[in-house]
Amino acid sequence: MDNSGENSLARRAGAALVAAARAKSEAERLTAMARRVEAECFLRADGSVEQRKATARTHARYVAAEDEALTASSEANVKRAKADAFQLLFEEWRSNTALRRAEMTLL
Repeated sequence: MDNSGENSLARRAGAALVAAARAKSEAERLTAMARRVEAECFLRADGSVEQRKATARTHARYVAAEDEALTASSEANVKRAKADAFQLLFEEWRSNTALRRAEMTLL
């Protein structure tokens, strides 16, 4: 029996899962950095608490950090979707292979 489909799909699914996990970790890291920038901007701002929050959330450094975190989160979501697709392909291959084996035993 040819296992090349299994090996190829399994490797691709595994690689996609690792890439998705790394992308998620990077998105989480960037989100934490954005929160730190927001806190720093809040502490440096003047005015009431609400004014300081607004100043921090509109500060160029925070906006840039948040945009970077959102982009990374989006990339992580896409990589997870690709990993899920590879897993589905692998499961389909396994199911079809099992079906063929079962059909052979019926003959």
